[in-house]
Amino acid sequence: GEEHAITAVGLVRPRPGIFVSAVTHVLVVATTVEIALVGVVSGAGHAGSEGGRGGGTAPDGGAASSNPLALQPLPQYALPSDGVAMTAVAGGPGGRIFLGGGDGRLYELTYAGDGGGGAGDGGGASSAAAGLLPPWRAPRRVSKRDLSGGLASLLPSFAASLLSRRRPAPALQVAVDAERGVLYLLTGTGGNGGGSGGSGSASAP
Repeated sequence: GEEHAITAVGLVRPRPGIFVSAVTHVLVVATTVEIALVGVVSGAGHAGSEGGRGGGTAPDGGAASSNPLALQPLPQYALPSDGVAMTAVAGGPGGRIFLGGGDGRLYELTYAGDGGGGAGDGGGASSAAAGLLPPWRAPRRVSKRDLSGGLASLLPSFAASLLSRRRPAPALQVAVDAERGVLYLLTGTGGNGGGSGGSGSASAP
């Protein structure tokens, strides 16, 4: 389990061609110190994937069919929170992942394969080699970018907070309008009083 408090969780469909086909969904887990992706696979798919234990058995040693779902850790798909806890998660078209931060800003989590077209069913040599490395030495394949824009997005989170006299209102919910290509961010109440949280929107790039 997680050693730190979990601040947001979301279940999304991953980008095609990044993971083995057995990974049908990705669990986005945000804690106070990091953001991590966890693969969700079926019991049968888990036994036959690169992350399986082989021999047609589930990780607990039983038959694969007895474990219809399993979680596959993805050490290369984790990054520090940089002092900003994510408080909302939403999936978008094409496997995009959007995050709402405790600083009231909107982020996108970008992720890629092994640099050779993605980690497909074949599992390239670089993927196999990376799998043999300890988690702290494997190359990171995920990053976070600020979609809120403005000067503050170019500064470290601690410096950006100094530009505002008001405590930022944390994000409560992120919603995606795929048809119109618009993201909606609902935030809570700021630190200097005011009414209930308002909603803002930003066009998806």
